Amino acid sequence: MSAEDSYSKIYENNHDQINRFIDRKKATGKSTRTLNSYSRVLREFFHDEFPDLEPSEVEVLHVEDYVTALNDRDLSQNSIKKYLEVLSSFYSYAMKRPHFEGITGNPAAVVMEEISRIRRDRPDCATWENACKIINHTADPRDKTVQIVLAKTGARLLETLSIRSEDLLLDDGFIRLRNRKGGKQTVVPIDAETIQAIKRYQFMTAGDSEYLFTSNKGNRLCKERIRRKVREAADRAGVAP
Repeated sequence: MSAEDSYSKIYENNHDQINRFIDRKKATGKSTRTLNSYSRVLREFFHDEFPDLEPSEVEVLHVEDYVTALNDRDLSQNSIKKYLEVLSSFYSYAMKRPHFEGITGNPAAVVMEEISRIRRDRPDCATWENACKIINHTADPRDKTVQIVLAKTGARLLETLSIRSEDLLLDDGFIRLRNRKGGKQTVVPIDAETIQAIKRYQFMTAGDSEYLFTSNKGNRLCKERIRRKVREAADRAGVAP
């Protein structure tokens, strides 16, 4: 399973209550990535940690033991709290539905209150001036073009790397973005500089891949590569935190 596929899988659960909860989240427009996170955490809790427990049998002690197990994996407090937020979301949902017999409390919420979330200071480098510095300190034409699209459109990284040839409406001054939150797609305007950068990149890297930005093997470019290249360029530009 590829890294991208691992974030798109929705896991089945042994408990019908959990599956109904996930189905409800899907019906309310949650993204595939969010559904993956919810189903993965709940599967881990009920399948791996406490396979003999029904959801109605979970007590505060069990959640505390789960936190201990997460802590033993060297997860940060922020990550542990995110896991508990998934559990808490399920129990909050179940408590409001009479047909979920036996679930009358939220043991995860009790434990979650005791874990403080650490808020990291945001680096003071998210400016247009610093974005230009990072782009100018990126040598590879492919990485540079990705960064230009990111900076000019405000698109998320996965949306940018998912751009296909058919999404380029350059003569009209637009790009179609896929994989938006909620599984939606939209068309966004781009300026002449972005159009020129894309055309220059296409001229240099003509190929038969369906994606605009591809690896040397012809696959869709990996997110980690771009993140690494941005960090390296930020270091060279002197704007890294």
